[in-house]
Amino acid sequence: MVKMIRSFWFFALCVICGPVLAHAQFLGFTSPQTVGPITCINAAIAPTTSSATPGAASFIPNLGQSVHYLTWLTLGNITFSIQLDGGFNNSTWFRISETGTVRGSGAIWANVYYPFIRCNLTVASGGGSISATYTGTSVTAGPPAGIFNSSGIFTKDLARSAMANANALYSTSLPTGSSGGTIYIVNSGGFSAGGALTLKAGIDSSHLASVNVFEISSGTAQQVLPVSPIAAAYAELSYTAPAGQAANTYDLAYSFSLNSSTSTASTILLAPAGVSMFLCAANGVVSLSGAGNTQIIPAVAGLTIRVCHLSLSFVSMVDFELHSGTGVNCATGDTAITGTYQDVLTFAPPFTSLSPLTVGTGLALCANLGTAVTGGGLVIYAQF
Repeated sequence: MVKMIRSFWFFALCVICGPVLAHAQFLGFTSPQTVGPITCINAAIAPTTSSATPGAASFIPNLGQSVHYLTWLTLGNITFSIQLDGGFNNSTWFRISETGTVRGSGAIWANVYYPFIRCNLTVASGGGSISATYTGTSVTAGPPAGIFNSSGIFTKDLARSAMANANALYSTSLPTGSSGGTIYIVNSGGFSAGGALTLKAGIDSSHLASVNVFEISSGTAQQVLPVSPIAAAYAELSYTAPAGQAANTYDLAYSFSLNSSTSTASTILLAPAGVSMFLCAANGVVSLSGAGNTQIIPAVAGLTIRVCHLSLSFVSMVDFELHSGTGVNCATGDTAITGTYQDVLTFAPPFTSLSPLTVGTGLALCANLGTAVTGGGLVIYAQF
């Protein structure tokens, strides 16, 4: 009898506790969760976001995805900026991806988890439209490939079919922590002479140092411009259109180097408070012989020359000045910006990036000799 009672209670205990024990073994969804493709922006002509309303066509559901892909296609000459946002609710959002700005087709991606995800078209103007598609997954992301190579990880497409006769400003984050890399610019219709690209970098848009100023060569050949490395998280690249440039278009891309030295970073960071520190990365050979003015740094419209180093020597003593102006050898508006250095054999003033010689905006720098004497040397400068 006792044995039967014990068997009954054991059976009853299994019946009561069995479901609880089984429930405790539930491990959740273990297979990868994929969302999309979802058309989150559909033929938009003005700034908009994907819907925050569950069930709406452009709503992005949360199934645990932590890798997010956004691709787009544009029609017409729309100017736009698109990005992926994440948030802990439907009212406070954070940008989690690079911004997309190139016309035609493009892609961006992000690798982070947020309970809420949206597509955000922050800028749309100038005609034309844009449609964008979202896809997400919980699978760990591998190295970007295909179109995602140009999404800001290895290379950032800054402009595609941009108007060459209009000034423009582009920005990008620096995924390697350095400005080092290469800029590529090409205009199949041809650039006129006198254009420039000016690169600044820093921790954000409010704290920038000059890195490089590149003179854009005339012609149709692709130009490959090596960028000097400084430690930075953000960069801005300004395009200055050549005077008289035809209304054709150019493509512009920034390829980031994974092995950039950032040896100049400590110099940048140790600049005294309130002092603008920059890198003088341009240089030129100086050759002098005739009396009067000889141009040593050409003018670029809208840019200011800052000389960090100038060293010269002559075969015999000569009176020497530095002049500024425009036209051939500073002939227009010719102005002495130093006094006369008399009986000079060598000339090496203590210019640095902390105390540069500054030439007026849009002006060239010329050397002026009192008599015809052969000489030469080196000039190092920045122009922005």
